[in-house]
Amino acid sequence: LILSITTFDGKSESKPFLKCFGHTWIGLDNRTGHTVYLKDRAIPDGEMVTFSVWAVSGLSGLLFDLEPCYIAHYGRYTGRLSLSTNIREEQLKVIEDYMEQHDKWTVNKNCSYWSIHLWNEVVGAGGIYCYKDGERTELQLCS
Repeated sequence: LILSITTFDGKSESKPFLKCFGHTWIGLDNRTGHTVYLKDRAIPDGEMVTFSVWAVSGLSGLLFDLEPCYIAHYGRYTGRLSLSTNIREEQLKVIEDYMEQHDKWTVNKNCSYWSIHLWNEVVGAGGIYCYKDGERTELQLCS
């Protein structure tokens, strides 16, 4: 299994008087040789699922597979960056537990905050941290 965190800074979509603040999401690419399950969702070998929290009207919260559609149909997220690592199948439970406890988008706990914290829960040591003026800061200051 390959866990990825992808971020987009919003610069390519910002216009005068309209600032796009970007988006961050998690991807899970199944390379196990068999189907795995995440929250009762089958992920066949060779397929990927993406997920993050959104503030979409009427659908605010944890949503699956919106990012590939935005990329394919609208050419969105130009200039995105990602980081990937291999995880064990047992770590799917860590992801599911995090999703159960954190399934909403808020101004202070947006998609970046949610994705970074999920990544760090799964990966543990060697997680993603933010630095400001050379000092490690609380993650919410980076989102």
